Amino acid sequence: MTVDASLSKLCLTPRLPGFVRVHSEITLNVITRIDAAYFAASRLDASIEFGGAERSGLNAVKVMNLVPRPCAASGMAKQHRNAFKLGELAQTFTQHTAAPESLPRWFDAAGVRISGNASAMRLDLMSIAPNAAAAGLSAVLLPDFMVADALVSRKVVRLSARAWTPERACHLVSPEAMNVNGPLWLFRPW
Repeated sequence: MTVDASLSKLCLTPRLPGFVRVHSEITLNVITRIDAAYFAASRLDASIEFGGAERSGLNAVKVMNLVPRPCAASGMAKQHRNAFKLGELAQTFTQHTAAPESLPRWFDAAGVRISGNASAMRLDLMSIAPNAAAAGLSAVLLPDFMVADALVSRKVVRLSARAWTPERACHLVSPEAMNVNGPLWLFRPW
């Protein structure tokens, strides 16, 4: 199976030991990537992908929503406590290149007016974003599982409790010919 590198590092990998303990008879090979899987030219059984569910010839089962909230280093957060200042902070946000609509839509849903353009820095790998926030380099808009350790250690704090659920979600994608009762579907709940 393939999976986005950030999602693999911060969400999937921590869950794999439990799956392997329960299903030791299944060999699971995980390949990281940034783009959608191309099944026709590979021996892939599945892919975990962020996006829409519609792809011709493929099954796509939603496995989770990515519900992002803004956070930043605690020093940066102290400087931008209210919504007006949060709007000014929009230019310092890190933006994931696969979801460029996230920042403007989150600010719109939160009722925060943006001063200028949202996003100063762009990243392909969102697993870098929590470190950028902790270092005070930028504010980030990420789901809780991606910043959980940094939140616990107080390296970053939430700038707002307001969450926004994007239209796109994470899906377990596989060719239509895959056996829906086989190992792939045992993996799905994990």
